Parts: sequence; structure tokens; C-alpha cells
Amino acid sequence: MAAEIPPSPEALEEALALSEEILKDLELSRVPLWNAALKAGRLARLLNHEKAQQIFQFEASGYPSTQWGDSRDMGIAKNGWANISPNKKNGNRKFL
Repeated sequence: MAAEIPPSPEALEEALALSEEILKDLELSRVPLWNAALKAGRLARLLNHEKAQQIFQFEASGYPSTQWGDSRDMGIAKNGWANISPNKKNGNRKFL
């Protein structure tokens, strides 16, 4: 697994502005949801969050088909939950 690279101060500033824009887009229905998902993917890139990037790319363009018809073989669930390790607070699921 690659080492996590913390975002730069400039990236954090841009991420804050982008997150405010995404919220306004969603609250005011200014853009289609797939467009908001693309912006959220950019936000994930700015914050160096690879799993979120992948999830938002799938949300924007569709999930790949598998023999089961879903994303089980990718290690992520469509709703962002994954079975990764036991956790007493919420069972075996952790939000990505």
C-alpha cells in the first residue's frame, strides 16, 4: 500500500472552496448529480483519498459489472461501506 501523502496547504484551501461549491450545487440543484460526483472526485484527489476517488468515478460513470452484477469483487460497496475489520461500534463495517 502506498504511503499516504498529506495534502498541501494550497490543496486544502482549494478543497474547502470546492466543498462549499459542491454543497451549494446540491442544495440549490444547480447541476446534475453525476456532475456533483465528478466534483467530489476532484475533491478526493485534492485530499489524496484514493478510495473516495474510485467511488465517485463509479458514481459519475457507472459501476463495472461482475459475475454477481455488483461491485463485491472490488472490495467496496456501492454505498461506500466495506467489510474490513471488526469494530464494536458498528459491527464489521467501516465507512470509507
